[in-house]
Amino acid sequence: MAHKAVVIAIVNQKGGVAKTTTSISLGHGLALEGKRTLLIDFDPQGNLTVYLGLRQEPCIYDWLTYRLTPAGAGKNMTVDHMRQWIRMSNRENLFVFPGINGPKMLKII
Repeated sequence: MAHKAVVIAIVNQKGGVAKTTTSISLGHGLALEGKRTLLIDFDPQGNLTVYLGLRQEPCIYDWLTYRLTPAGAGKNMTVDHMRQWIRMSNRENLFVFPGINGPKMLKII
């Protein structure tokens, strides 16, 4: 029987309401239960990525804009291609798609 993916989103426009803490705690708990867990860090400061001690380059911004760059122009994303952005954490079964670093966030604005 194939395993189904489950998507859980932790969102709130207000800052300081424990979105990052909740995401890390929930992700870690699921990973401890043996569930392969991918945390996607959309925080403009990349706090989840930094908290887990991972580098922010390349980051979600690079993935979102890949097709807009000369290297990615007209190319279709494949699962193998996307894997270059995903980082393994120091916790078994817990993976992270790194958040945006400060200077790249300024480009978006």
